[in-house]
Amino acid sequence: MVVAPFSDLESRKIAEDVFVEQLATRGVHGISSITILPPTKDYSKEEIAAAIRDTQADGVLLVTLTDYYTQQYYVPGSSTTTGTATISGDIINYSGRTQNYGGFYISKPRVHYALKLFDASTWKVAWLATSVTGGNAFAKFDTLIQSLAETAVQKLQEDGAIRKKRSSR
Repeated sequence: MVVAPFSDLESRKIAEDVFVEQLATRGVHGISSITILPPTKDYSKEEIAAAIRDTQADGVLLVTLTDYYTQQYYVPGSSTTTGTATISGDIINYSGRTQNYGGFYISKPRVHYALKLFDASTWKVAWLATSVTGGNAFAKFDTLIQSLAETAVQKLQEDGAIRKKRSSR
C-alpha cells in the first residue's frame, strides 16, 4: 500500500497513483491508501491496521515531503551582431542587427522526500531512503513525483525490498 500524506488531496491522489503505476511496471500490485482510507474522517490506529490487513498488503510505503524550495540561476547576457556592408563607389554602407540573449533569472524546483517501507506484519522499517528531486523551470508536481516514483521503485527492486508475487496456481 502506498501512503503519501500530503495535505493537498489532489497531490496525494496523484502521488499515490503514480507510485502504484510504477510498482505495476515491476510486476508488483500496489494500492493507493486514499482508496481504502478516504479522507472523510479521522481513523484510529486500530481502524488503519484493520484496513491494511483487509488489503492483504505485505508492506506500506510512506512517501513524505520534507522540504521544497526553488533554486535561482542567472542566465548571463550575451549578444550577437550580424550585418552586411555594401560598397558603392567611395561609400561603404553598413546595416547591422544586434540580438540580445540572457540577462535573466530562472527558478528550478527542488523537492526533498523521505521514503519508508514498513513490513505490514511487524511494522518494522524494512527499507528507507531520502531523495532530492528537481526539474527545469517548467516542471510541475506531476513531473517531479513521476521522476521520484520511477527512481524509488527501481531502487526498491534493486535493493530486494519488493518483488513480484508468485501466482498461486
